[in-house]
Amino acid sequence: MAKLLTAIGIKFVATLVLLYVILGAIGGLSFGSVLLIAVVLGLVSYMVGDMLILAKTNNITATIADLGLAFVLIWLMATSFSDGGIIGTAIIAAIAVTVFEFFFHEYLLRKVYDGRSSDRVAPHKTEKSYTN
Repeated sequence: MAKLLTAIGIKFVATLVLLYVILGAIGGLSFGSVLLIAVVLGLVSYMVGDMLILAKTNNITATIADLGLAFVLIWLMATSFSDGGIIGTAIIAAIAVTVFEFFFHEYLLRKVYDGRSSDRVAPHKTEKSYTN
């Protein structure tokens, strides 16, 4: 449980810092707005990208999924907190978060998910075949 909480903490702090530098400095969003985006993005991407997709596939697949998810969430939420014209900033922020996610997935695979290799797709459960 400690490994999981550490991972979630690392993810949240890194995401908040990246988003604040990009969305705050470039996009002009307030710290409160960026904090809300970081919390929502962190929770959704952890549940979808890290717990579901990464656990069933590999780092590349999970990272690509995180890029799409990050862009959509950042763009929609940042648009609601700004006067518009935020799409370019949302793209930059999504790419930055995705680069972090690639390395975060490696960390998860080594430290949290029992050292499973990132270059393999996790085996899927198959039905047992019974022969007579």
